[in-house]
Amino acid sequence: MYDFAELRLQCITPLHIGCGQQDGVVDLPIIREPVTRYPWVPGSSLRGVFRDRLEREDAKLAERIFGRADATSAGCVSMIEGRILLLPVRSENPGPFLWVTCPFILRRWLADRAFFLGEAAPGLSSLDSLPDGKVLCHQEAGQPGGKIHLEEFPFEILRADDGLASLLTRFRPEIDKERVVVVADEAFGHFSLFATHLQQRVQLDSAKTVVNPFLMEALPAESVFYSFVGCVEERRAGDGDRLARKRVWSDLQRHVLGGQDGCFIQLGGMEAIGFGLTRVRCSQISTALVGEAVEA
Repeated sequence: MYDFAELRLQCITPLHIGCGQQDGVVDLPIIREPVTRYPWVPGSSLRGVFRDRLEREDAKLAERIFGRADATSAGCVSMIEGRILLLPVRSENPGPFLWVTCPFILRRWLADRAFFLGEAAPGLSSLDSLPDGKVLCHQEAGQPGGKIHLEEFPFEILRADDGLASLLTRFRPEIDKERVVVVADEAFGHFSLFATHLQQRVQLDSAKTVVNPFLMEALPAESVFYSFVGCVEERRAGDGDRLARKRVWSDLQRHVLGGQDGCFIQLGGMEAIGFGLTRVRCSQISTALVGEAVEA
């Protein structure tokens, strides 16, 4: 059995993880979950980036932790897909943007933490039957009955209950809880489809003439995902000392994740134009990995 730690991924620049070229208005769309249509980060993308970082520092250790191609070592790390947690949406009051989430995402996040970390989920009565056209926010973020605008849509402010207000404080330190608002699931679905970053790209021929213009989609900077990395005792053929799961996690923190301060990685495509720079930080560790839970 694996023991897990939660990772927080925050986009520093726009992120493009594509699903191939498609017919339609957007030539190069981003990859999305088939059912919810929410953007996501494949676990294989994260695993590949982390392995590359470790190989640059210690190739032999990378083979022990991530496995060998000849199947003599199966690897002892499991990467769970990155799921969207907070989506930045343009706002005028307050500006320039707010982080938007919804009841479905918050409940899924809490359920994932309960499964992977064994954490009890708090009661969140204010998420029940959140009407469209309303937003829940932290007590200090706005006056009840007031209005905010997300893109061109007006929303009425509702006050979050104590459970939700306490939950929003878990987004620290990078995320300002006063900039986080909860909208109805339908509203978030709209923003996840139409509040993304669109950029017109072109190719030039030898005569510097524009050819093959195409429209590319990306997630905006400041988008926030969560993921889980699991560790298990080293699995390889033959006798000899094996890395314990706590040692595996310790090596990942030291050589890949950068300890408490986190690290910066390059995800997806379009690196040449600055896309994909992402900050990764551990936000919660299961008790089996460190002896006691640690909240970042």
